[in-house]
Amino acid sequence: MKNRFRNPNRRLFFPVVIALGAICVLCGLGFWQVERKAWKENLIATVNERVAATPSPLPAPREWNALAQDYNEFRRVTARLQFTTERVFVFSGPSGLRADIKSPGYFVFAPAKLSDGRVVVVD
Repeated sequence: MKNRFRNPNRRLFFPVVIALGAICVLCGLGFWQVERKAWKENLIATVNERVAATPSPLPAPREWNALAQDYNEFRRVTARLQFTTERVFVFSGPSGLRADIKSPGYFVFAPAKLSDGRVVVVD
């Protein structure tokens, strides 16, 4: 009777395949973390830049569909609004992204009406 485990190459085949697979997965996760770190640092820099920028007037509603997220996300705007009290969302806690918000406080997201009756959410 032949013993299939006499050949040491056969005995090590599956553990080596599993180890190589694990190494590939771990290397992939490492590269993903490095890419994610670069993305996060760029996001934080963008937020800091746009929060510090001077607010611009709110674009006309007919222009909203043409707004690009890459340029307009976190953009500060000015507008005359009338706040409604029908739904207000409140979150607490300091932000790790902004140096000006280190003490306890609240983030409030509230609906507000524009002069033409459209409703926007204000942060």
